Amino acid sequence: MGLDIINKNKVLNKRMQDINKLIYSKKYKEAYEEVAKLIEYVNQKFIEKNYNIKLDYGDPLEASKIYMNKDNKLFNNMVTLNGEYNIIGEYEIELEDVDYLISILETIYNYMITNYGEFI
Repeated sequence: MGLDIINKNKVLNKRMQDINKLIYSKKYKEAYEEVAKLIEYVNQKFIEKNYNIKLDYGDPLEASKIYMNKDNKLFNNMVTLNGEYNIIGEYEIELEDVDYLISILETIYNYMITNYGEFI
């Protein structure tokens, strides 16, 4: 997994270290939930800094409402992510699910940094 851009950020790096400990302990459900929380955190910080809107919840559904008229790529990523959350709730979470969610986090964060600059 190429997490270089996330690991450069001290806040995100620390949280990813905690997630990696959960993965190492094979606590995949907890790791998945922590990655989801990290995505929410990234959305909250990004929206607050770039759109001056404070969100109580940065979940994909709430974030997509903001991105809908502002950034089509982020909007589409959040809609896809929301669908992932709805599907995964019905199954036992495996390592591949956690890896997939981490890859989405990396894609979203990389896009945000590249197109808007640092915000955390």
